[in-house]
Amino acid sequence: MADFNQVLKCWDAVQVDYNGMGRAVLLRLFHDYTETQRLLHKFLTAQQNELVTNPAVAAHGALVLKKLVMVTCDGTLTPMNCVVLPLTSLCLHFPSQPLSDATVKVMGEKVGLEADDQASMRKVMDVTVTEIDGYYKNDPYWSQGKVKT
Repeated sequence: MADFNQVLKCWDAVQVDYNGMGRAVLLRLFHDYTETQRLLHKFLTAQQNELVTNPAVAAHGALVLKKLVMVTCDGTLTPMNCVVLPLTSLCLHFPSQPLSDATVKVMGEKVGLEADDQASMRKVMDVTVTEIDGYYKNDPYWSQGKVKT
């Protein structure tokens, strides 16, 4: 619970600018894990310089962060069948760990998280990633390779 409380303090900075932080997280994700970009069809052919100014990147990133807040920041995990994440193709094709890594890195850079804050965020994100991956792997619809986007 202490880790969740630590993360809640950090999320205040995210809530001030969901679009800016969301854009930064997706750009980091696409930069550090280039294979993720091709899994999100609306960004499939966009060049890196186009992504920086694309309002759809900011909007999608904001949606991702808002869903992560819904899932994690109340100190418990919301049941996955109640939350449809906009990360469907990412979760389906490989573990959600890249999203976790990108989020923690951006939070460290943009919010200035100290090492203990980053460690708390990693722990919370690890729990969240495990829950997300487990949901998608155990859901018969998802396990057949169908994407609900």
